[in-house]
Amino acid sequence: MPIQKLDNQERCPHNCQLASPLVASLANYEFEFSASCCLDGQLMLSQLTAGYAFQRYTTKQITSFDMAVSKAPSFRKLGRPRKLTTADEEAVLELLLVEGWRRQDEIVFWLWCERGVLANRSIISRMLKRRKWTQKELRRISLGLSEDLRRGWREEMRQYVAEDLVFFDESIFDEKTGWRYRAYGPIGQDTRYPANTQRGRT
Repeated sequence: MPIQKLDNQERCPHNCQLASPLVASLANYEFEFSASCCLDGQLMLSQLTAGYAFQRYTTKQITSFDMAVSKAPSFRKLGRPRKLTTADEEAVLELLLVEGWRRQDEIVFWLWCERGVLANRSIISRMLKRRKWTQKELRRISLGLSEDLRRGWREEMRQYVAEDLVFFDESIFDEKTGWRYRAYGPIGQDTRYPANTQRGRT
């Protein structure tokens, strides 16, 4: 469609101004060209018949226009990357659905053994807070767990007799003094402690 020249700027008969003004005349060149309207924000050039100089100039102008309206590049986020990836966080949440009794230090150890991720309790705490996972939320989720699995676990535990089970309480170990010989000292006697008061393997 022929271009009408108005005020040194090219406009189509539909009164759509082209994205970039095209020079209507160059030295020693006479040409005719036609272009379509600017539809949906895209410059659609249908036909150009001109000298080499004008074609080169037009290509340069269109390239500049494409670069100007291109999507902004995504910049790299600055700072240290997260210790836990999205896959690691999902794995921790799936673990808590099955074993909601785990403490944060146990989750840290599980991540190191199973996922090879070195984290700490602060990272786990912030992640759970960001995901809005609390003990109250886990307790609510646990109400919807499978009753069949719970019944199967109870049946499995009934297969053990009392002599096969060993129970511990917190009084058997003190992180300052080490393992005790007895949890409670006999009446009238002091509780015995081992000679090595350093915390050993537990």
